[in-house]
Amino acid sequence: MNNIAERDWRHLRAIKQELLASACEDIFHKIEQVAASRHGKEHQAYRELWKLLEQEDRKISEMFDDLTRSKAIFRIAALVGYGVLSPQQLSGFSAETRQQVSTLVGFQRR
Repeated sequence: MNNIAERDWRHLRAIKQELLASACEDIFHKIEQVAASRHGKEHQAYRELWKLLEQEDRKISEMFDDLTRSKAIFRIAALVGYGVLSPQQLSGFSAETRQQVSTLVGFQRR
């Protein structure tokens, strides 16, 4: 896959901080759920938090690390796959980019 169109690249850069904040907020909600149910099983909750943070860190990395134009289509697909990019935000991309993302997300789910 080639670089995405300049228009799509600008759109992605414009919404990146919003997407990152949303992804992090989702992680905080998961952490709060584990922390709220920790009483009487603190060590188990600690281990669950550690595992959760490792998993979520991998997701954050897939969605945001090394965000270059040549890798943007893969980052967008990860954002869609993990439910961070809303349909409305996705609609801001060109039809070509949306099609490529759809193909990648479909391939990932097989």
